[in-house]
Amino acid sequence: MTKETRHRQGMIQALALLIGLLVASTPLRVRAEAHKPVAGGLHQPVAGGLHQPVAGGLHQSVALGLHLNHLGLALFSDTAWRTALSDSTHVLLANTYVDVGATAQLSPAFFHPGAYVEVVPLQLLKLRASAYRLHYFGTFGSLQEHADLDFHPDTLERAEEEGKNSRATGKMFMVDAQLRLKVGGLVALFSGRRTWYRFDDTFVPVYEPSSELLLAWEDRLDTLDALLGYVVSGTANQAGSVMPVLRYEHQREDHLELRRHALAVGTVYKPETALWSTGDPTIVGLAGLYLSDRYRTNAPYGALLLRLQFAEGQ
Repeated sequence: MTKETRHRQGMIQALALLIGLLVASTPLRVRAEAHKPVAGGLHQPVAGGLHQPVAGGLHQSVALGLHLNHLGLALFSDTAWRTALSDSTHVLLANTYVDVGATAQLSPAFFHPGAYVEVVPLQLLKLRASAYRLHYFGTFGSLQEHADLDFHPDTLERAEEEGKNSRATGKMFMVDAQLRLKVGGLVALFSGRRTWYRFDDTFVPVYEPSSELLLAWEDRLDTLDALLGYVVSGTANQAGSVMPVLRYEHQREDHLELRRHALAVGTVYKPETALWSTGDPTIVGLAGLYLSDRYRTNAPYGALLLRLQFAEGQ
């Protein structure tokens, strides 16, 4: 059996496992009622275009993501207790809340459980801090040590063939800030994230599969993200809406001074409730190009994300 065949079979098995976990993580009551019609058909925006007031209680978000070049698959889950900060319908104070809960990232290469706090003090600003315990399985190129600082794709593949992957653990801490603006059908999101890594039992650089970068055993990664979109069908963030988007991303690794710039186009789609009536689904598809990267400048990439959200009593 060739290496390509093993990888293909491994990814198929991993996809089946992650879809099973996605279904299993869906609240049972919501799944049982998924066949029932939604009263009033589509979700209706309230006067002024604002969403309904934030509901307190248990909230859950589950997302399944697929990345192409490099090939990657991951499940992301947040489960939190939400407390509304205001019942105001003012454009700045509506939909404000605090979430405190558990989070996890799972892929065929790693499992990272953690905890997080998310605060939306104003509707246009979202802040989040999260801490993770890192667990790498020693599969699909993780975790590889590269003291020579060479993480060319051919080097990574050769190291995997030679059995140089290893199980590893570590810690990760993130802080995020996102500015969210909407004027008519135009939507703009500007995000900044700082991530600190610390890997156990190693003092040489390692290739980290989720960031696709070589990181020092103790390192920092900064990410800037800008997304512009225009709603061409429906109402933003409501069932049936379609929004083409343009996305720019810049990453800066601190210790080894690695840089990456990427540009992508895509679509954000929220299916009609007649097609999918549970979990407030969102589907995102992106096709992009690495404008600047240590080994993949001008190389294409793609991404597909399915996100479901659930709230207690809804």
